[in-house]
Amino acid sequence: MYRGARQTHKWIGITLALFLAVLAVTGFFLATKKRFAWMQPPVAEAVAILSAGEIVSVERALEAAYALGHDNLQKLEHVDRVDYRPKDNIFKVISNEGYIEVQVDGKTGKVLSSSFRNDQLMEDIHDMSFFADLAHAWLLPAVAIGLATLAITGITLFLTPVYRRWQFRKTGVVKKRDP
Repeated sequence: MYRGARQTHKWIGITLALFLAVLAVTGFFLATKKRFAWMQPPVAEAVAILSAGEIVSVERALEAAYALGHDNLQKLEHVDRVDYRPKDNIFKVISNEGYIEVQVDGKTGKVLSSSFRNDQLMEDIHDMSFFADLAHAWLLPAVAIGLATLAITGITLFLTPVYRRWQFRKTGVVKKRDP
């Protein structure tokens, strides 16, 4: 059993090493995205509002974003989501392709910034949807199963010698190892 666990651990570890490296690097950037302006654009300064009646419509915010002329943000089908941040009075219009974010003032309807969203790119790489839908649907769960197997075989590799030493101290006899 011990040798089988070693072989399994070794080959799964070698196979998953590239995936683990990608997950580690993209996970680091996702965990620290708010610290770097190049990862996630900072929130622009908008005009303050006193009541909800002063907020422009979502349609007007979208029209302002479309007016910039980005190829990946021309119509509603190109929009992944529209976030409204009441605290900042900002609409964030985010494209579903091209990783574009347009920030629109919630009171005036004017574009305050247009930026590339590296954090969205990192998220797509991290969950493997960047490569293909099949990679996200099948490869990522296979990596998860491989990680669970690595954990189990790693614990086995750690505990087997501990158990054998404990047995030897207890009885003075070492059991024969697996072939």
